[in-house]
Amino acid sequence: MLLAIDVGNTNTVFALYKGSEPLAQWRAATVPTRTADEHAAWLRQMLAFQKLDFDVFDDCVISTVVPQMLFHLRNLARRYVGVEPVVVSDAGAPGVPVRIDRPEQVGADRLVTAVGAHMR
Repeated sequence: MLLAIDVGNTNTVFALYKGSEPLAQWRAATVPTRTADEHAAWLRQMLAFQKLDFDVFDDCVISTVVPQMLFHLRNLARRYVGVEPVVVSDAGAPGVPVRIDRPEQVGADRLVTAVGAHMR
């Protein structure tokens, strides 16, 4: 299963997917100083509501418009999920060329939307 983390300026959404099927979704306030351990403690409680634990994940993708959170979320994926996450940020997305004059202005949210529209 996939752990998808979407970091916005106000909220961070954690979602669980089996293939393309969304199974669960949880929302937390975006706090750039929240550590990987703090995210893990909170996420473990959310997973417990679904009678799940970190061992259900085989992949993780992080999309963020808040670069300060990336370090902690990468550590969350590495330490608790046991995977190296795929990262989508204002720097781009793996395999997605950004063909505009100022690609740093696109934002991860728009890149993810474009990829989703292309897939659909």
